[in-house]
Amino acid sequence: MVAGRIDYWFPPISIALAAVRGGKVVPIAVTSAKRSGLLPDVPTLAEAGLAGFEASFWNGVWVPAKTPDEIVNQLSADIASAVSSQALRERLSKMGVEPLDLNPAGFEKFIRRETEDSVRIVKAAGIKVD
Repeated sequence: MVAGRIDYWFPPISIALAAVRGGKVVPIAVTSAKRSGLLPDVPTLAEAGLAGFEASFWNGVWVPAKTPDEIVNQLSADIASAVSSQALRERLSKMGVEPLDLNPAGFEKFIRRETEDSVRIVKAAGIKVD
């Protein structure tokens, strides 16, 4: 029970990690497709018996539409360089963040899959969109 008020919690790992490490909550499963490097002993929901469920919390870096490819590619290279540094990876890991190493084309594909998944879920749930 979190704060004596709720029986379960579905936060991003970055939010829950301090409570897990402090012994305030017990992780049952992660919602990602694969186990988290931050909680390697915690199974995925699929491993725990709920196949077909996947949800991840993520952030991305966006630029205005029609930003020249040269600028997009340079920004991507600079971000990739920063994220590849051991010092930044360690700092992000302590915060519960696991970077995805995606170039602009890979990020675009990722966004497309996430959008398609959301549309599928909304339709399956019968949610009406105005």
